[in-house]
Amino acid sequence: CGNRESGSRFDPWSLLHALKRKSIATGAEYVTGEALAFEFKRQEDILAEGVEEGTYEGLDRLLVSGGGNLRGAGQAAEPHSWRHCMLSLGFQVRTDDGEVRPIKFAIAVIAAGADSGTVARMARIGVGSNLLSVPLPVERRKRFVYVYHCENGPGINSPFLCDHSGMYFRYSTYNLAPFKPSGTVLTTWLHSNL
Repeated sequence: CGNRESGSRFDPWSLLHALKRKSIATGAEYVTGEALAFEFKRQEDILAEGVEEGTYEGLDRLLVSGGGNLRGAGQAAEPHSWRHCMLSLGFQVRTDDGEVRPIKFAIAVIAAGADSGTVARMARIGVGSNLLSVPLPVERRKRFVYVYHCENGPGINSPFLCDHSGMYFRYSTYNLAPFKPSGTVLTTWLHSNL
């Protein structure tokens, strides 16, 4: 695939932070902690294909470790229920208190980035039967990106080119690093594999 001259692309990290800032401005609360497990609740009034009548179990609460901002100092560790609650699920993040707390919700949206497949399995997606037998196809992948500086190379109007293997070429702004490496180090690093 390729794009035409002056094609565009966006920065997903900037978009994510813009959405986060806007959601906080409209009343969302972000909780940082490690998602441990979902709790399920039997809902006999719900009918689902492939589930015996009266045996449907839906998500009820999420158990989170950490999340020091879940309750104020001196309050009892009660389950918390928020109308607008968004979770920043960091699987490697633990706060100092390490306490496990439940978060009750009406609707769960799995938005854990590369860990979304893991969170989905905790919610029995991809391990259940019928509709729940289809896994969420999101997983961590190791990849490498190599950046080359070509002083007289193509300019900003270079097309974005990629092939079926995932290899791609695109123009990138130079000097994104917080420091500028010396020309000797840069030249050695760039051409050491040629």
